[in-house]
Amino acid sequence: MPYMIEITEVPDLNKGGTTDLSDIELLLRNKDNVLTILDGDGDFRSEECIGFLQEADIDVTNPPFSLFREFIDLLFKYNKKFIILGNMTSITHKNIFPYIKKGMLWTGY
Repeated sequence: MPYMIEITEVPDLNKGGTTDLSDIELLLRNKDNVLTILDGDGDFRSEECIGFLQEADIDVTNPPFSLFREFIDLLFKYNKKFIILGNMTSITHKNIFPYIKKGMLWTGY
């Protein structure tokens, strides 16, 4: 069942002096937060998910590796900044390498 979690602010819930991952964990465990069940199947190419992508500052997803190229193209189409944790062989795809050549995509930090 696909769902979406919308986070608009992450306060310093653990009172540690900064906002960190433990604050996000506390936020997500809060009973006041609601998971939104998606109308569709959660496919990142659906109108519903593209609408969320357009609105989002950060999109966290795990598309199937077989659709990696389509996902990258979608991120560039909507001018989104992104970080991908993945297999280095994915950069050898014919539509990925031109992004690297143009300095629009790179490996490492």
